[in-house]
Amino acid sequence: MTNKTNNSMPKQNEVLYHYTCPHYVEAILDAGYINTTASNLGLDKANLYPVVWLADSPSPDNLGLFSSSKIPDELDKTFVRITVAKKPYMKHWEKWSKDKGRNEEWTQALITAPCAESTSHTWYVSERKITFEDILLIENLQTGEIYFDSSKSDKKPAALEDVEFAELFWLATLPPKQRCLLLELEKLGMMRENAQILVFGTLKSPADTKEMLEFLSNSQNTTIDDIMYKVFEIQERNKSK
Repeated sequence: MTNKTNNSMPKQNEVLYHYTCPHYVEAILDAGYINTTASNLGLDKANLYPVVWLADSPSPDNLGLFSSSKIPDELDKTFVRITVAKKPYMKHWEKWSKDKGRNEEWTQALITAPCAESTSHTWYVSERKITFEDILLIENLQTGEIYFDSSKSDKKPAALEDVEFAELFWLATLPPKQRCLLLELEKLGMMRENAQILVFGTLKSPADTKEMLEFLSNSQNTTIDDIMYKVFEIQERNKSK
């Protein structure tokens, strides 16, 4: 396996990047495309208009990707960069999300919770799956491993471990209160990535985690709206400290 990339790659303004974790590479190679996921336009629109998330930044830093020392490398979405040819069907997120009627409060949380204030302008989305017709390169930014190069498409990826096992192992290693909160948020219908951002970003202190758990245990018929209002309350209080 070589670490040399394709010298015929388009210029940077002709490409976009999708970031993912090493575990999902095999699924992408097997399926032949990058699948869509939630667009997160708002609490009531999280699963409307599913998209592939992209960015014009060649670096994953501060893009809003979930990354933490508490998760295994195989599940870290800053590790793998997929370079794709920039096409007209790929839309700039700012205009696209406004045209789709995004919820502004939710959008603010989507940007500020993972500290993406300086990079959200680089976000793009595709409302359709991205096939290997437009995928140019899949590489591991940490190890230099090349999983796919469009000039060497017969390359076979290394075998990867099972994603579900890795996620279960990771959950088992979390502190009990964080694990409990993460599972409670998912049980209420929150997508895992959003729950992770809250648990390890906004609510990262033990006191915040405890407060949210108490809020959930003392509330009946809790909705995701209720959770987000409580999150905003905690955020505002922490800012005033």
